[in-house]
Amino acid sequence: MPDRTQISRKRVKLATADDHIASAESLIGRQLSLLGQLEREGHDIETAQSLLDTMRQSLQQMHVHRQIIEGEPEAG
Repeated sequence: MPDRTQISRKRVKLATADDHIASAESLIGRQLSLLGQLEREGHDIETAQSLLDTMRQSLQQMHVHRQIIEGEPEAG
């Protein structure tokens, strides 16, 4: 049976993962806004779009990592 410290460690890991996900989602929103502004102003958006794609891939990996943490035993 897991002790309180082990459970607390898992909760801290999950909270950290949640914070990282929320931050990434916020940054993606900002990038989308900037990309739209660049496009409206007639700028080339290829680099901005590439960065957005990379940010989305990173966010996807953050969700995978969070699922891994969720699946860890409390005693881990």
